[in-house]
Amino acid sequence: MPGSKGRTWSVIVFDMAHTGEPDGERLIPGFETPEKARAYAEARVRASVEEMRQPGLTPEQIRRLWLLFGEDCAVAGHGPGFADLLDRFIATPATPADCDWPALAPAGGARNLRHHAATGWLQRAAMSR
Repeated sequence: MPGSKGRTWSVIVFDMAHTGEPDGERLIPGFETPEKARAYAEARVRASVEEMRQPGLTPEQIRRLWLLFGEDCAVAGHGPGFADLLDRFIATPATPADCDWPALAPAGGARNLRHHAATGWLQRAAMSR
């Protein structure tokens, strides 16, 4: 059941590897509440940070990789993205459940999003160069 009076919320996904390009931003509509949209956005950013995490990398190196190849998200109309939480996300590795943003996707979109999550931004960025 959508939020008050049928309203839904959207998440904007910012692909840092494609900043300034037409496909650098993506809108994910259909969240029933701003809380559900925020949970999705946070999980997606956490997953993006975890994609950058590799053995031997310092927190600063992870930060730089995320700023180049990661994803930030914002709930449309509800303030900035999660970059302000980046240091916390880097300092505290996420569990698989913390990163399961496809499970939090609005109904109908999860199937395509799961495929998208499996491809990985860093992997796609390396292949496109």
